[in-house]
Amino acid sequence: MLSQNIDGSFENDADVNFITNSSQFDFTLTAELTAEIADYICTIHSGMRGDITI
Repeated sequence: MLSQNIDGSFENDADVNFITNSSQFDFTLTAELTAEIADYICTIHSGMRGDITI
């Protein structure tokens, strides 16, 4: 998981290179992270969801 507000399991992974500020976040999608995520769910806006396609 990656999160701007809570600690997830990939924020400190050097290969993921997670960078965030108050308005956006950037990361590298690694094979390990791909295996963990299948869709996007915004924790602030519950209706904001989407599939992640690689």
